Amino acid sequence: MRIGIDLDNTIICYDQLFSSLSEVVGTNKKDVKKDLMAADPSGKLWNQLQAKVYGPELSNARLYPGVVEFFEICKKLDWEIEILSHKTKVSNFDQKTPLRAPAKKFLDSYKIFNEIPVRFFETLDSKIEGIKNGKFDLFIDDLNAVLMHKEFPSSTLGLQAHTVHSFKNIRDLLLEFTLDEIRLLKFRFKNLPYKIKNLESSNSKVCQLYFVNGLSVISKQGDRKELASEYAVIKELENQKVTVIPQAILKIDKSKRYLYSALEGTKIDGCHVGDNEIQQMVDFISKLSEVYSRANVKFPNASYACFSFSDYLSNIERRILNLDTDLEKIDSYVALATSNSARFLNYCNQYGIDIYKKFPKEELILSPSDFGLHNMLRSESGLSFFDFEYFGKDDPAKLMADFYFHLGQNLSIEKRNRFIKKLCASLKQGDAVYARYQLIRRLIGIEWILIALNVFDSNTLARKLEASPLIDVEKLKGERMESAEELQRSIRNLV
Repeated sequence: MRIGIDLDNTIICYDQLFSSLSEVVGTNKKDVKKDLMAADPSGKLWNQLQAKVYGPELSNARLYPGVVEFFEICKKLDWEIEILSHKTKVSNFDQKTPLRAPAKKFLDSYKIFNEIPVRFFETLDSKIEGIKNGKFDLFIDDLNAVLMHKEFPSSTLGLQAHTVHSFKNIRDLLLEFTLDEIRLLKFRFKNLPYKIKNLESSNSKVCQLYFVNGLSVISKQGDRKELASEYAVIKELENQKVTVIPQAILKIDKSKRYLYSALEGTKIDGCHVGDNEIQQMVDFISKLSEVYSRANVKFPNASYACFSFSDYLSNIERRILNLDTDLEKIDSYVALATSNSARFLNYCNQYGIDIYKKFPKEELILSPSDFGLHNMLRSESGLSFFDFEYFGKDDPAKLMADFYFHLGQNLSIEKRNRFIKKLCASLKQGDAVYARYQLIRRLIGIEWILIALNVFDSNTLARKLEASPLIDVEKLKGERMESAEELQRSIRNLV
């Protein structure tokens, strides 16, 4: 990548210098100019100060935060950089005051700039011509007069330096997004984000972008089919007037990136969940059930969806096969899963239950699948729900059992059971669903033990490391083994 960067008020910050050298108090160059022009409309005081700041006093200026780190990462990534400055040889106010020499001396005092070409231009038009001739992929400047110039090359992406406030954020933007994606962001949002925050995710690259105008969006990236499915699902739920979810904003097919509105609210502590919140959870699932009942709406099957008892058994078998370890403790859990599956099958045979018979369509729902407090936010307007990567048609009994055993569920057993009973009461076939829940919940508990142990599967672990390279693998495995033991105790305590 070739990057061109302006010098004054882009790399070099003069705010403190303008303030300290003037007789008025100002927090930045703009404030000082305003005060001086008010004191002397002729502009003489302001021009005198500029000659001093950009000339003999320039050595006392500073670099903007993050500049050195930005140049270091560019060097590490072999990105070519040139500095282009619209700076005359001498001051227009004082022909005896040189301007370029002090600037070059200032840059030379920092080792990082030693091998960076610096070009000076007498006029704005000649600087624009220099940008065109430089064939830059990106040009960074503080002035719209440069970036919006009618001759600014269309092949060069223009980035206003202080739209993103610091070079750290420019660096993060370039590391997270391609130039084509940044162009799309500029076109879609009119201005660029001022901050990017990477978020924790076990399976995908997820970050939050905070835009200058106050808008905030979530970006998910990856080639997993679940990400594309989630975007399509949220689009359709929007069409069905489901409002307590993110909005799907932008899909970039080429880079497999999906942008959503960031929901307002705070994470939920299970200790502070009352009947009102439980009812909102039930209302949300009931709304999805209503959407499913409309014949004209098409949705995918949920991940690991269960439409018969045989599906529950198959899911356990599939997860056992994914565990590629000979650890003795893992083998004991595999034996536990196998024995419970056999016990369930014997029960079905004893009471004449056809495990291959499909559950009635009217008893199914649309399920977020990964449903729990970890994927909810609380705000003044109520609960909102996110993360629909595994969303689709499913058995509500499975959703209830997953809700009960989920590893991230910070909710008392009493409140989990209250949600399950309220949800069954809201469903048209609630009694049949609850009876099925009683049959399969132990199987789901066993499956969650196998989910806890999925970090012992090389493929799953590789995917987690790709999304979060700094994971402490041994610590994670230890925590998951503890979770498996806790789940086993929970299963023993089932009534």
